[in-house]
Amino acid sequence: MTAFYFIGAFWLLLALLDLLLKRARSVSRKYERFLDRYGLSVSLGRIVWETTKANSLFYPFSRNFLTFQRIWFTCGVYIALVLMPIGLLVITYTLVLPFLSQSGEETVLVPVLPGVTLPWNQIFYFLFALGLSVIVHEAGHAISAAKIDGIGVFFFLLYPGAYVNLHTEHVTMLPLVGQLRIFCAGIWHNLLLVLAALAFLYFLPWLLIPMCRPLDNGVLVAHVAESSPLIDKLVVGMKIDRVDDCQVGNRREWAFCLEKIMSQDARGFCAERLDVETQDHSIGVITNHAGVTECCENSSLFDFCFSVSVHPKKSACLHARKFTDASHCDDPSDCQGDDPVCLTPHLDSSSRLFRLANNPHPDIVYVGSPSLLDQTMLLTDCQPVLSWNALYRLPNALEAFLTYLISLSSALALLNAVPAYFLDGQWILCAAIEHFLSRAIPCADTRRRLCSYGLLGGTALLLFTVLLAIKRALVLA
Repeated sequence: MTAFYFIGAFWLLLALLDLLLKRARSVSRKYERFLDRYGLSVSLGRIVWETTKANSLFYPFSRNFLTFQRIWFTCGVYIALVLMPIGLLVITYTLVLPFLSQSGEETVLVPVLPGVTLPWNQIFYFLFALGLSVIVHEAGHAISAAKIDGIGVFFFLLYPGAYVNLHTEHVTMLPLVGQLRIFCAGIWHNLLLVLAALAFLYFLPWLLIPMCRPLDNGVLVAHVAESSPLIDKLVVGMKIDRVDDCQVGNRREWAFCLEKIMSQDARGFCAERLDVETQDHSIGVITNHAGVTECCENSSLFDFCFSVSVHPKKSACLHARKFTDASHCDDPSDCQGDDPVCLTPHLDSSSRLFRLANNPHPDIVYVGSPSLLDQTMLLTDCQPVLSWNALYRLPNALEAFLTYLISLSSALALLNAVPAYFLDGQWILCAAIEHFLSRAIPCADTRRRLCSYGLLGGTALLLFTVLLAIKRALVLA
């Protein structure tokens, strides 16, 4: 929540500064001339930059590639019209899904709230992906229209955006199919961006070959967060090829191994009864506030409290590294030896005890939540040509950016296809009704009413869906 207060304070101070500069007699004229010169405007929670210098950039393309442009953007019209009912079905499904599911928490569209549904360490990937998606969307409108009055870029709170001021007289003078080409161009370009990002994501391992080579087996540590439980144990470039008895060949297998460990109850380790009895140095058994049994000194960094499968059951404080270097067991019958016992670590429900193998170095014994470990470190299955920390993180960074780009660009296309006010779907629906239904519905007033009813329904449906999704995201926070 601290970040939200900081963002709110930033916009409040910026708005107050803008107000003071405009009211100060000594600098108000200079300040307003500065804003006009650079096309800037400031308001509470929003800053906008607009220019007309790029107006002539799109006209030569349209003039030189007129035939190609018509075919290109006509394809976009049909794609957008197909996407419109799909968008309505998706938001309808999103709206009713929580009421149909037993938990009531499932949703399809998730609002992006930094620190709630978006980790802060992913914010730059998100902002760059959103910015590129919006720019490509608006560039589609500008190229198809050719003649525009200006383009603008803005920041609203934390979210970047862009817009194109279309030349209204030019658009209204076009035939309806020409208008549809302009209205559908943003959606069409967003979908093409999704396809391009999918292709880059698929070929990413081959594209990175000049900078890094795929590993034969195992994964490399690319980054360790300061909050990681193993911040003092893991270093960038360290190789992990096994989690307990689960072999790790790549990042997918790493995730599989952690899920496997988390899905099972805490497993025990085989040991000899005599070794346990001679090396046990417990100080007495107590139960902490979390309900976990403890029998070792709090200052001990190497010992752990185990439940010993003897009758009656007892707890023993043993050296963790030594006694976890054995095969797993659920009871003594799983073990070999003269007088075997099964040692089960005393843990809370979310914690597990397991070993990370990083040959030829000694194994790392980890006690805690597997999900916390996974969230506080980055892994790569690509060996950089140069031992630069940035190169270790490069595959993850590109993959994260492309994943956000695919998600955001497809969401932008889908939402803009919905027939709702202030979205491209508003203009697409009305123009499509006039173009395709003029013969079936000769009365112009009837066609306008049909468009209005469709927009009211689509807007209400989208508004309820967004409000419900935001409510659920805040509940999860």
